[in-house]
Amino acid sequence: RAEGAAQLPPPPDSFEYTREAKAAGVITQDSYLPPAACLCPEYSAARCPPACRPYRVAILGDSIAASCDFLLPRIIHDRLAPHAVEVFASGRVGDSAGKVMGLAPHRGSRRDLLEEYLRRGCDELVVALGVNAVADGRKANELVSEIASMCERAMDAGVSRIVIVEIAPWGGHARWTPEKQAETLRYNRMLGGLAAMLNFDYTVRGCETEVEVARIYEALEDRRSPGRLRYPRRTGARLDPLHPSEAGIRVMAEEMLRQAYRNIR
Repeated sequence: RAEGAAQLPPPPDSFEYTREAKAAGVITQDSYLPPAACLCPEYSAARCPPACRPYRVAILGDSIAASCDFLLPRIIHDRLAPHAVEVFASGRVGDSAGKVMGLAPHRGSRRDLLEEYLRRGCDELVVALGVNAVADGRKANELVSEIASMCERAMDAGVSRIVIVEIAPWGGHARWTPEKQAETLRYNRMLGGLAAMLNFDYTVRGCETEVEVARIYEALEDRRSPGRLRYPRRTGARLDPLHPSEAGIRVMAEEMLRQAYRNIR
C-alpha cells in the first residue's frame, strides 16, 4: 500500500457494471478502468504523487482477462477497493508479452501498453499472458525471457510488486497440440525460477520490488480430462476450450486473491 493511502476515503465495496458503465468508459472493448464512483478528483489524476492517491494495480492480460466483461479485474477490484486500491486492466484479443511491450504488432500496429500503464502511475503489475504465444508456436524459454524483460522494465520504473500468473489449461483448442501442452507446463514450471532470480537480482541492487507467481493451472484443470479447462465457456451448444466460463473466471480470481493477496481480509 502506498504511503498515505490509509487516509483516503474508502471506495464503495462494489459497483454495478451496466451498459451505462460501458458507455461511461469504465469497460471498453479491450480495457478496464476503475469505476468513476471509486475515484476522487483530487487524487485520481496520474500527476498526483503516490501519497495522494490509491495504490494502483495494473493487470496486463489477454482475452481471458476481458472475458465476461472483464470479470477477473472486476472481482479483484471489488475485493481490494476497500483498502484504497485501484485496478486497471488490459485484455486485448491475441495479446502476448511481446505485443504488450510494442515489440510485435497487434492487429497491424505497435503499441507499448506497458509504458502507458507505467506512466499512469502503476504501483503493482499483474502479468497474465502467455497462452497466445504458446499457441503461435513460441517456446517456453522465449516466453520467460519476454516476461523477464517486462518485469525488469517495471521494476526499473519503481513498481513495488509484480505477480506473474500461470497459463491456464487450454487443451481441445484448434491450435492446441501435445507439443504445445508440454511448452505450457514447462513455462508454468519456469515461473518460480524466474521470480526467484528477479527477487535475488533486485535485492542485491538494493531494490524492494517483490515478484510472486499465482498458480492457477491446477485449480482450473479438469481432472477427468487433464490439460483441459474444468469450466470452459459455452456459446450456445459450443464449448470454448480456451476461455473459462464465469464460474472458471471466479475460481481464477479467488486463486489469485488467495495466493497473491493473502494478507487482504
